[in-house]
Amino acid sequence: MKRVLDFFNRHRHVLVWTACYVAVMWAILQFLFNFDMFSAENWHRLFHAHLRGFPGFVFGILILAMVPMYIASTVIVCRRSAPLFKISLPKWLQPVPATDTTPQPQKSESASPEPQISEQPANELPRNLPSELRVPFIQARNNLTRPMTSSLNSSHPQDTQHPQSPAPAPQSANELPLPDDFDIIGSDNTTPTFTPMFQDLDFDPDTINDTTTNPPAPSTNTDITEYLDAHNRPYVVENGIIITDTDAIAIHDDTDFWIADDETWFAAGRQKPSPADTVLALAAAHNVRPVLYLAETNILDLDARRAHWRDRGITVITNPSELD
Repeated sequence: MKRVLDFFNRHRHVLVWTACYVAVMWAILQFLFNFDMFSAENWHRLFHAHLRGFPGFVFGILILAMVPMYIASTVIVCRRSAPLFKISLPKWLQPVPATDTTPQPQKSESASPEPQISEQPANELPRNLPSELRVPFIQARNNLTRPMTSSLNSSHPQDTQHPQSPAPAPQSANELPLPDDFDIIGSDNTTPTFTPMFQDLDFDPDTINDTTTNPPAPSTNTDITEYLDAHNRPYVVENGIIITDTDAIAIHDDTDFWIADDETWFAAGRQKPSPADTVLALAAAHNVRPVLYLAETNILDLDARRAHWRDRGITVITNPSELD
């Protein structure tokens, strides 16, 4: 019996809302449409009936929305743990609160509020405290009972004409101020420890390896030159492109460059102009055939790139003998 009472007490808002919702829906259907929602015969006739006109449209919409509206409103009541609508009673129906005639002790205005004492041990840090907040938390806890005074409201103003402490030495504009003490290890071993680390910074531009401003020089492969020398074919090298009487040959033999875009080829931390664009420009200037010799076939999506180069008029070879 106790479990039943606990269940009703825990879900009393849902039960009250369900009873009110059912009563309101029954009243609307009964008095407006002469439909008893508790009658199985009415539901059987409704399933075989044809609703026509505006009253039939309103009745159908109400029947279809009845269950979704109840589910949505019940979810709201469960989440809020409170009635969906609060109806306040008139003042003449509200109970009169009982007056307490016992005299209350008057609090002195000058009495200072008592400090709240934390139940947490002094050397224990709160749970889920981030590591970067531990030092400020310990300092704030240690200085909690100390009065916070400034030089304006101090009872012993400082003598600005005759200072007791020597003036600090002037620092250079290029020097960084250093702390007086790096030791923040507390006696209770609760303060986190760290060691300040300093690192030299080098801003010398000569030591910076900028591959974007200084791209690698184009390569002239020995396979092509040896083949041309063996067949007694004269050639010249211009911007890394071997130019013969009939061909302008660009060479790819670097395994690091594997991403070939239209304008730039990329490697790990490096880039260079596309040899395909360079050989096209020189071939047009010398009126010869543009040729791209792939000594290394490590290009990403090589088949698609090869078809693209051929569409641009570049002859792609992988063996020097294909020059004939």
